[in-house]
Amino acid sequence: MNIDSTIMQGFNYLRYVDDIVVFCNTIAEGRHILLGLSKELRRLGLGLQGAKTNIISVEDHKACIVPATDRLEKAFKEIAAGVRLKLNPYFDEFTDEDLSEIKEEINTIAVHKVFDEAISSSKINETLLKSCLTFMAAAKDPYAKDFVLANIANLPHLTSYFGNYLCRCKSDAQIKKCIIDFLRSAENVYDWQAMWLIRYIGRENLCSKSRSLLRDIFSNRNHHDALRALCAVILGSRGDIADQRMIKDAFEAEASELLKRGIICGLVSMVTAERNHFLKYHQHDSWSLRIACNTIFRS
Repeated sequence: MNIDSTIMQGFNYLRYVDDIVVFCNTIAEGRHILLGLSKELRRLGLGLQGAKTNIISVEDHKACIVPATDRLEKAFKEIAAGVRLKLNPYFDEFTDEDLSEIKEEINTIAVHKVFDEAISSSKINETLLKSCLTFMAAAKDPYAKDFVLANIANLPHLTSYFGNYLCRCKSDAQIKKCIIDFLRSAENVYDWQAMWLIRYIGRENLCSKSRSLLRDIFSNRNHHDALRALCAVILGSRGDIADQRMIKDAFEAEASELLKRGIICGLVSMVTAERNHFLKYHQHDSWSLRIACNTIFRS
């Protein structure tokens, strides 16, 4: 690729593999560079990822890179000050020790406040949003659930945060329905995104809709082997004997060792005699399958 010596001449920029940051003097200059870069990449059969491509002013950039912990700490202090004034408006004896009993509640309110700030601006502050989702996931706080479910399709690059957050929330029929509906829809175009979301389905025994979805993905060879392997693991460990036999019977026809390892791992809950007979037959197919078979043998 001749990007460095052609498109970027005369500009200060940073590039790491396919991530490029260009420093420009004006918005118009940024548009000019973006147009030229897009044309050059298109000539090479490549393209820019719209969700990650943006022209941003210095001021907006500074606002984005302010550590989220600083903003959360400031919000905590603001709320604590308000609580102190409300509980003791006339005296100064109300100390930080007096707040210790309600510190967790203040922390929760502070995270909610910063989360609302992050999503209410014209452009979502993703730095704050990621931090808030991480805190709320740790606390198993459902406050962001509706926002996350409404934006799975709009913000695919945040799916790792969305998936982790949803998996920490209490089991919820609404979450499961939204995930299944999304994975069945035309908006589901990334197998890596499906992998993050399917983890939620694998938290508990499968309902008929979950089982049908996982079977369809597993059987479709157009999907990535890693996604199909994850479906095999969930079907085998969370499904019934029919699911286990379905993935076991597909083993011979598959060429991918990644997928075969997923099938083997999915048989961990199978009836011991039937499972071990299968494992003994295939444990010498390759060194990686031998390791997988021996691991399931010992489980």
